[in-house]
Amino acid sequence: MTRSKRRRRKKKIRYSRLLLLIVLLASFIFVGLGLGLVVGALATLPPYDLNHITGDLPSLLFDKDDQEVTPVRSAKNRVELSQNEIPEVIKQAIIAIEDQRFKKHHGLDLYRLGGAIIANITKGYGAQGGSTLTQQLVKNAVLKNPEKKIRRKIQELFIAFQVEAKYSKEQILTFYLNNVYYGEGAWSLQTASQVYFGKDASELDLAEAAMLAGVVNAPSRYSPYKNPEKAKQRRALVLNEMVSLNFISSEEAEKAKDKPFNLVGLQPNDYQYQSFIDYVISEAIDKMKLTEADISSFYTAGYRIYTTMDTKTQVEAEKVYADPNNFPAGKKGQIVQSAMVVLDPHTGGIWALIGGRDQQGERQFNRAVDAVRQPGSAIKPVAVYGPAVEKGYGPATVLDDFPQQYDLGGGKLKTFVNHDNRYRGLISMRTGIQHSVNTVAVKMLQKIGINDSINFIKGLGITTLVESGDPNDKGLSLA
Repeated sequence: MTRSKRRRRKKKIRYSRLLLLIVLLASFIFVGLGLGLVVGALATLPPYDLNHITGDLPSLLFDKDDQEVTPVRSAKNRVELSQNEIPEVIKQAIIAIEDQRFKKHHGLDLYRLGGAIIANITKGYGAQGGSTLTQQLVKNAVLKNPEKKIRRKIQELFIAFQVEAKYSKEQILTFYLNNVYYGEGAWSLQTASQVYFGKDASELDLAEAAMLAGVVNAPSRYSPYKNPEKAKQRRALVLNEMVSLNFISSEEAEKAKDKPFNLVGLQPNDYQYQSFIDYVISEAIDKMKLTEADISSFYTAGYRIYTTMDTKTQVEAEKVYADPNNFPAGKKGQIVQSAMVVLDPHTGGIWALIGGRDQQGERQFNRAVDAVRQPGSAIKPVAVYGPAVEKGYGPATVLDDFPQQYDLGGGKLKTFVNHDNRYRGLISMRTGIQHSVNTVAVKMLQKIGINDSINFIKGLGITTLVESGDPNDKGLSLA
C-alpha cells in the first residue's frame, strides 16, 4: 500500500509539472507572437511627417490672369480653421461624445480600450472602437488607412504617442476637427457647417455643435438629411453627455434638444469648367509622371495650378453649350454631341475647352481631346505638306492633278479621286492645299515617303496613329 501511494504522488507531481510547462510554453508563444506583431507593424510603418498634420487640401486652379477659378474637386472637401476660429462649444461636444478622458490620457485610454475589447470578443472584431481622438486623428490625417487590422492599430497607437508628445491637447483637437468626416462629403468642421447649416463654424450654436459632434460616429446613420429622427436622438445623447461633464446645464440641454435642425439643403454638384479641369489634371498627371497610386493624392495635395484658361471665353462657351437651341434635335431623344477648343493664335494656349454637351460628372469622355476619329482633310498639312516643306519642297512645287491608280500591296489597287470630281492638271502645292485636292496630296505623300510622314506626325506629339493591323495609317490613304 505504501509503494502504490508513492507512485500516485510521483504521477501527480509529474502531471502538475507538465501543466506548468504547458502554461509557461503557451505564455512564451503568446508573448512571442505579440512581440512579432509589434515588430512587424513598426517595421512596415509608412513614411509620415508629424510637422505637417494638415490632412488633405484641395488643389486650386488659376486662369491666365492668375485669378483663382475653382478648387479641383477632390475626394475630401476640406477647409482648415485655426485653433482660434473653432468655437469652444464644438470642442466640448466632441470630447463629451467621442473621448471624455481626452485631457487626461497620453494617446491611449485603457478604460475605453477595455470596453472595446469586451465588445469585440462578445460581438466580433470591429464591433466597437477603443480609439482616442488622437488615434482617430492619426488614422485620418497621418496613416489615411481605414482598415481594421491589428497591425494598423499598433502603428496608429505608436504614432499617437508621438503626436501627444509633440503637440498640445488644443492643437490635437484642432487637427482632429479639421480632418474628421461629418458626412455628405464634408471632411472638416468648416465644410460641415456650410453643408448642413450654410454658415461658418464660428457661428454654430449649441444645438448645431451637438448635431455635428454626434454625426461623426456614423455619418450615414446620423445624417439629419437621411435620418432626421436618429440624428435628433444622437444629438440628445451628445447634450446629455455634455451635462454629465458640466459643460452645459440641464436647462441648456433641454432647450437645445427642442430646436429644429434648420438645414440649408444639399446643393447639386456644379460641374462648371469640368472638361477644361479634366484636361488640365490629365496633363499635370502626365507631366509629373504620377503612378496610379499617386493620382488620388494629386487632388488633395494643395497644389496651385496655373493654366491658360481665359475665364470670359470659357464662360461664354459654357453658355453656348448649355442652350439646346444652339444645336439640332437628335433622334429618339438622344442629344447631338459636339465639342469645342478655343486657342490663342499667338501662343497656342487653350483659352476654352468644352468636352461635350450635358457633361455631368468628373473625368468623363472628353470629346475635345479624347475622341479618336478620322480627321479627314485636316490631316493633310500635318501628314503631307509639313514634312514636304522640311524636305525642300515649297508652295510653288508643281504636281499633276489627275486620278491615278496605285498598288497598295497584297493585290489591292486603288484610284484616289477628288471630292468634287474636278481635276485641274498641273497645279502648285499652294493651290492643292487651298482646294484640299486629294490627288495632289497622295502624290506628294508618295514622294516624301510614308515613314517620314509618320515620324513628322509623331514629332508633333500626335500619339493616336494606328501603325499595325488592318486597316492602319501606314499607307497612302493617310493623305
